[in-house]
Amino acid sequence: MLSGITAGIYQSDSLPPPAGKGRVGAFGVIIARSWKPRSFTRAQVQVVEDTAALLGRALVRRANERRLRESEEQFRQLAERSPDALFRTQLYPQPRLEYISSSVEAFSGYTAEELVHGDREAAWNVIHPDDRQKARDFLSDPNKLNFPLLLRWIHKSGSVVWTEQRVTPVLNKEGRWVAYQGVIRDVTGRILAEQRRQAEAEVTQLILEGRQAGEVLQAAAGHLLRLSGADYALLALPAIGQAGWRLRSISGDASLKSHDIVLPDDGRVIDRIVRQLRRLGVMGRVHLEPVRGSDTLLGVLGIANLAEGRRFSEVGLRAVGDFARQAALAIEYEQARADLQRLAVLEDRARISRELHDGVIQSLFGAGMILEGIGETTDVPPAARSGIARVAQMIDNTMVDVRSYIFDLRPSALAGRNIEQGLRALAEDFEKASAIPCSVEVEPEALAGLEDLAPPLIQIAREALSNVARHARASACQVRLYRDGTEVILEIRDNGRGFKPARANTGSGLKNIRGRAAEIGARVQFISSPRPSASPSACGRAGGSIVRIHLRVTQPSRPKASSATTTTIAAPRGGKVKV
Repeated sequence: MLSGITAGIYQSDSLPPPAGKGRVGAFGVIIARSWKPRSFTRAQVQVVEDTAALLGRALVRRANERRLRESEEQFRQLAERSPDALFRTQLYPQPRLEYISSSVEAFSGYTAEELVHGDREAAWNVIHPDDRQKARDFLSDPNKLNFPLLLRWIHKSGSVVWTEQRVTPVLNKEGRWVAYQGVIRDVTGRILAEQRRQAEAEVTQLILEGRQAGEVLQAAAGHLLRLSGADYALLALPAIGQAGWRLRSISGDASLKSHDIVLPDDGRVIDRIVRQLRRLGVMGRVHLEPVRGSDTLLGVLGIANLAEGRRFSEVGLRAVGDFARQAALAIEYEQARADLQRLAVLEDRARISRELHDGVIQSLFGAGMILEGIGETTDVPPAARSGIARVAQMIDNTMVDVRSYIFDLRPSALAGRNIEQGLRALAEDFEKASAIPCSVEVEPEALAGLEDLAPPLIQIAREALSNVARHARASACQVRLYRDGTEVILEIRDNGRGFKPARANTGSGLKNIRGRAAEIGARVQFISSPRPSASPSACGRAGGSIVRIHLRVTQPSRPKASSATTTTIAAPRGGKVKV
């Protein structure tokens, strides 16, 4: 008869459950049998039971190792799929990054292997230089670890990444801080969105305070540099004193030079900006937004990177469009305020003009009539009659001067008119104020491209006619606008007594003409003959004076807003860009 020993293999070293209870957690049993009809010794029984316990512990260890591997795989997959980076850094014997999840590459550009197995300082050097001391101070005080740490990182491409780190200390059995571990989250979008809202609020406040448009645009460009991470902020506005656009590049890096360049106005300002940047060696990405007014292109705002590869932040790209709209508001608001100021001045000038005409002129006219009446009486001595005549002549001269002042004070001849209508209205006002006939000739082909130059040209013509009324003693004058080759010429002629050439640089009226012409990039020509013309129709040919304004105009001065579009360009390899 067979005899045997049975020993259970359990998950622990505890005793087997009592009879009748389920053998929960048992791996199996070991059975020892003997063909000899004898009993096992106590030592034999102990060997079987010890063997069963050893097998149980081995099987438990293998099961634990399997569960650990499964847990580690689940943790690895969780860490790799998470947008946040998990990390652990040991402090002794030397600080070293032990582990960081592969998701760090998504927001830093560096692989986990580069940071863990690279240079010992590699992981530290990704922190922005200005924030490294902040990180050292934070990690030197465990009491600060309850709060998130906001640090800027330098992306592998060179752009700035905002990170938020939450750190937990790791202590040994003695309570010594031996490592720290935690999670790193990319919060660039959140931080830049907050900065964008603050920046737009600051720019809006500048507009509401009535600051100059140039100051508002300068502030907007500075904010764009910080929000986009770009090397340059770009600003193109109409050039002052000449046709075209003035491009200004504002650099956020002191090592980069700023450029201030005038581009021709041919309706393709955005294309020209990009080509000019390439000529200057700016080969990276370029993003441009038009600054649109109600019906015209007021300017261009944009950002650019010096080298290829770097991208702009999404928040920065959206901010360009937002700031372009704010820039348009600032420019139009400044223009509206200037118009209101001009309107107030014009209304005041019109009031003074009416008072001079209805009051002073009428009083002088009345005084002259009384003097003439006295001079015609028979009981006035000849000597007194001569003095009365001189006084009457002085009154007549004063009335001529006052009429010329009234002419200068009249509101702009351009109100609601084009340049031809403005010149004709100006001539009509001049005739009424001075009693000097004034003809106007305008060639239709000379009008193209003068829409934005009409106000300064009208003012130049007004100044020239005012000089005629005050000094020329002319009996006729003429205003002409015509084209001569590539130039448009505004000409004012009279048949008066002319002036000495030396006075062209000393008289205030001629100086004003020179100054206004210089503001629009025009050339001035003065021609004078001291002999009065015998015939009023001669107007400067046989005598008198001629003022000519030479202006080079080849294209309409400002494209419509609809012709400008948002442009984003990334330079391909080699730096060549198709525009």
